[in-house]
Amino acid sequence: MLTKDNKLGLYALIAMCIGSMIGAGLFALPQVVASSTGVVALLVAWTITFSGMFCLAKVFQNLSMRRPDLDVGIYAYAKEGLGNYFGFNSAWGYWLSAWLGNISYVMMLCTALSLFFPIFGDETSFASLILSSVFVWGTTYLCLIGVRSAAMVNVVVTIAKIIPIFIFIVIVAYAFNSHTFTADIWQIAKLGSITSQVKSMMLVTVWIFVGIEGASVFSARARNRRDVGRATIISFIVMFLILFAVSVLPFGVLSQTELASLQSPSTGALLAHIIGPWGGVFMNIGVIIAVSGALLAWILIAAEVPYVAGKKDGLFPQVFASENKAYSPSGSLLITAVCQQLYLIVAHFYKSGYLATISLAASTILLPYLFSAFYASLLAFLGKTYEEESAKERVKDLLISLVAIVYGIWLFYAAAGKYLLLTSILYFVGSIVFIFNKRRRKQKVFNKYEVLLFLIISVLGIGCVVALVMGKITL
Repeated sequence: MLTKDNKLGLYALIAMCIGSMIGAGLFALPQVVASSTGVVALLVAWTITFSGMFCLAKVFQNLSMRRPDLDVGIYAYAKEGLGNYFGFNSAWGYWLSAWLGNISYVMMLCTALSLFFPIFGDETSFASLILSSVFVWGTTYLCLIGVRSAAMVNVVVTIAKIIPIFIFIVIVAYAFNSHTFTADIWQIAKLGSITSQVKSMMLVTVWIFVGIEGASVFSARARNRRDVGRATIISFIVMFLILFAVSVLPFGVLSQTELASLQSPSTGALLAHIIGPWGGVFMNIGVIIAVSGALLAWILIAAEVPYVAGKKDGLFPQVFASENKAYSPSGSLLITAVCQQLYLIVAHFYKSGYLATISLAASTILLPYLFSAFYASLLAFLGKTYEEESAKERVKDLLISLVAIVYGIWLFYAAAGKYLLLTSILYFVGSIVFIFNKRRRKQKVFNKYEVLLFLIISVLGIGCVVALVMGKITL
């Protein structure tokens, strides 16, 4: 049970959303964008992303208002609309994405600290492994002593890390040169067609926006359920404006080639180019603050989904459902920390760095997003929860959810490749956990629709394992 003090208000929920989105990816955005995209393709990509992610944000807002009885939205929506196995996969994929994202944050943290301590220059070095491990277990401990305590710390950290981003935007806007911006806005000869450029940007933009559903994940801990929807939309608007400015304005300061060659985190390198070395120091300090805050937010989010899936519905093993005296999901937090530690060790030996990790994390989130959009469209199509609403309202929500579905399918197409295949192995492992847990509880494992999803995941997962063994795919 939760005490009143564990409930989160509107500002705490907004901070959870924005805090989880402002992480390592934002500070690396100028270089990551320029490495595969020109100005025109970038503007097209942001148009698609705004439309798709806005509809997805509206989906989460709408579902939080129409089904306030469903806790931890992104998991509960898939379970309610599509069945237990779909719900499990949504929770499993979201959990994977969350803790993989945490790993990318600590890797970027090491890169930022390398400006002050060169020993951390390689994000997969032994020194970085030790430091990353300290951060993983330190933030886990903070979450273990109380969800509300950790959330309030996150409010303060979120405010602190917005400040360097705001200063960066102001300085880059002042240095903006229209001639530089329009010098070669197509970049077709160097980077390929506009379509291929836009496609290459999709996982990047999705990864930056991962966290928009953060308020719905903590719906059970919200003081007012209506605040969940408000926090989602407010966070989306604020973050889109920030992301658009941070990714587009740098093209008016340096050429695409120069931006693509910037050292990570590229916001610091760009600011150093404009105002001198102290600008790089300032932004690297911002990275350290931002990543620390995002890591805290995502450890909370990563633990909450399997905790509820285990405690309320029994779809996750019971060990995920345990609580401590501070009402924190201790079992889920500790298992998540162990998984992160194991991944850090594997990444150390296989030299799998930041870009590989965020690509894997972004790929695992696609299925949970798509399932939520399907459930929203199902509610609107069948008219459930719309008994007192006008037909116009119902049609509007149906169109919004359909756009979100189309966007989700487009993301699968854009992400098609090694990392999407590797996620099938992770989902296959999850399916084994699901089957084991169901059999232990002496429950029916699949219905006829769920068997089809299991077969697809199994074929892809086993096929990918074979491809790894044969050397067709590398980690």
